Amino acid sequence: MEDDPPPPPAHTARPRRDDWLPPLYPEEWPPAPAHQEHREQRPLPPPPRPPAPAEQPPGTKLWVAVGVVIVALAVAAGVAVGLNLASRSNAERADGAAGAAGATCGGRGVLRTTVTPELAPVVEQAAADIGANQQGGCKLVAVTATDTYAGGEAWVPATAGWARLAKFDYAPEPVSLARTPVVIAAPRSYAESLGWPDKQPTWAALGAALNNGQGPKLSMGSPLRDTAGLLAAIEIQSAMARTTTDPGIAQMRALSVRARLADAEAEPAKLLEKLAQQTDSARALRDVGLFTLTEQDFWRYQQTRHPVAMAALYPADAIAEADFPLLMTPKAAGDGELKALASRLAERMHAKDFADRLTSRGLRPAGDAAPSGDGLTAKYQAAIGLPDNVAEWAATWAQYKRLAYHTLLLVDASASMNDEVHDRAGNVTTKAGLLRSAGVQAAQLFGDETSLGVWMFASPGAEAPPFTVALPFGPMADAVGAVPRREAMRRVAEQYTALPKAGTPLFETVLRGVGDLKDRFASDAVNLVVVLTDGRDQDSRFSMPKEQFLSRLTGLRDPGRPVMVFAIGYGGDADMTVLREMSQLTGGQAVASNDPGDLASAMAKIFLAAHTPR
Repeated sequence: MEDDPPPPPAHTARPRRDDWLPPLYPEEWPPAPAHQEHREQRPLPPPPRPPAPAEQPPGTKLWVAVGVVIVALAVAAGVAVGLNLASRSNAERADGAAGAAGATCGGRGVLRTTVTPELAPVVEQAAADIGANQQGGCKLVAVTATDTYAGGEAWVPATAGWARLAKFDYAPEPVSLARTPVVIAAPRSYAESLGWPDKQPTWAALGAALNNGQGPKLSMGSPLRDTAGLLAAIEIQSAMARTTTDPGIAQMRALSVRARLADAEAEPAKLLEKLAQQTDSARALRDVGLFTLTEQDFWRYQQTRHPVAMAALYPADAIAEADFPLLMTPKAAGDGELKALASRLAERMHAKDFADRLTSRGLRPAGDAAPSGDGLTAKYQAAIGLPDNVAEWAATWAQYKRLAYHTLLLVDASASMNDEVHDRAGNVTTKAGLLRSAGVQAAQLFGDETSLGVWMFASPGAEAPPFTVALPFGPMADAVGAVPRREAMRRVAEQYTALPKAGTPLFETVLRGVGDLKDRFASDAVNLVVVLTDGRDQDSRFSMPKEQFLSRLTGLRDPGRPVMVFAIGYGGDADMTVLREMSQLTGGQAVASNDPGDLASAMAKIFLAAHTPR
């Protein structure tokens, strides 16, 4: 050891968390704290796939793919990703590693530890219990309280998710020093209407209520700045993965919750301040709504009595914890003396006689002890772990933009849609049957900001038109006659029928669809035509050579009124060559899906990739 180690890197001005984003969309898709004391907030990942419940009919995938297009396009909007902080943190990491195993006090090693502020006072107490080197008169564990790594041999962030986002290299199998779950703050009267405290809600149910416009508004912090926001985003992804075996559908369902957040960059501390001013539960539910925060921050708020009684909800289908891992640099972990100090620190914080020091600050120790307080629940299900794609999911969630869409769906209703296929379970059905089974699910994926129309194209006779209007174009929030548009879309899916012996006027329908949407063009919306087909342009009086079609499509292009075409080739007979050409000509993309069970995932991948910067 050297007696004069280099000082740790200075962090007088903390970089913005959203400057350290990794590449947003990897090649494969999906890729394999609240009332805080005026400190900046931070980021985390999605969870391992839990056991899947009864799978929805894979046939739903094609209609769901329609939702993928809309949701995924919004996700992809604003995908500019910077790596400034990533490179900066690499340099800082190198500095920290250089100093690892270098600090000494009277000839003994010192474990310099950066600790997140909500845990730092407790770690200071544990460090004091370990004691100091009597010869040197200095602490064997030196604590620096800050959110970002400030150099030294160890870092205790609220979650290892922050270390992964910062690309901080640490030794495997870190030990947790304490924990606090991420909960949802709710007025007690609302919580009781859900069955609390005997019954906890699920993210799946809360998401469905948001989709249907039946639940209170929900706010979350940014997963790039707020621990609760990061972990809640992971909870939601894990919960939605439990509802289906298709990762594309799970991703869509999770992002549909993101689309309906009242505030996706909320600051829990400010929401608590606003909540403290409320005097009526019903008004608090309307004006503040539900929001995520750590149990520790909820506990701290509850130390003062407020007019509106509150409850902490612990989602029953997925709950994540800030587990305050003790992360050692690989070099420090290889030093026996420093590793022994880290072990002593963890043992002290895990000691039974130390538990009260944690619970008295609203934290949970390694065992079963829990902080006591009004509105808290002592026990909850096992917490989910951090998935490998933490950075990608945090970036996807944070950069999601809720945009308006003008969308025209062109659905193939020709005879080939009656062909038999096998669903993921191996059952024999038809392509049309798969479409019918997905109506309700697809309808839920379109936000109220979407304007939507549906055409079915087929040519059953010599004088038949190329398409029929199955759902008139209009805002999703408006009714179709006396029926809500979302319900009308569900009925369209349920009643979908492929016509026997009908040709496929694909080209003519696309041309008319692009022209129609061009006439309806909205400058404040994303205007796109989505084509779902299993075949090629043939067997109708509207058939034309590909060159003629592409020439006419080129003539419809208008830089002032751009309409993109996204084509989904369903099954092995789809003419992917022309689908790609028409999509690329208009700025969209086409995707082939030979397996009906994988269609939604393929759509998510293609349409996210289509809107990354080129």
